[in-house]
Amino acid sequence: MSLLEERPVVAVRRPPGLDALLRRLHFHAGVFVAPFLFVAAFTELLYAFAPQLDGLVYHHELHVAVHGDPRPVAAQVEAAVAGSGVVCSRTGQRPAGGAACPGTARSGCGWRWACSSWPRPG
Repeated sequence: MSLLEERPVVAVRRPPGLDALLRRLHFHAGVFVAPFLFVAAFTELLYAFAPQLDGLVYHHELHVAVHGDPRPVAAQVEAAVAGSGVVCSRTGQRPAGGAACPGTARSGCGWRWACSSWPRPG
């Protein structure tokens, strides 16, 4: 017998109950797994639209009315520090990557702060 000669094809037969068993297992796996897939897909869809839902649900907390004149950042930090018991001191201007601050020609926006949570003396 050479390599080019054809051999007779023999069909492999499965045991008679194996097809029915595999179909039954596949059906039950689908029945038990499909609800979890639907819940996962639905919650992922909600998660994808979370920023839009946050804007609708928490609009009153994300946007507030402005009262009075805007205060400088240094005054805001000092007011926050005074009420929190955190000790902060200005250590110098923070570099802003060489970019000028809006409305000015200087290149450092704001101050660099060193803070600790030790109680304030006196």
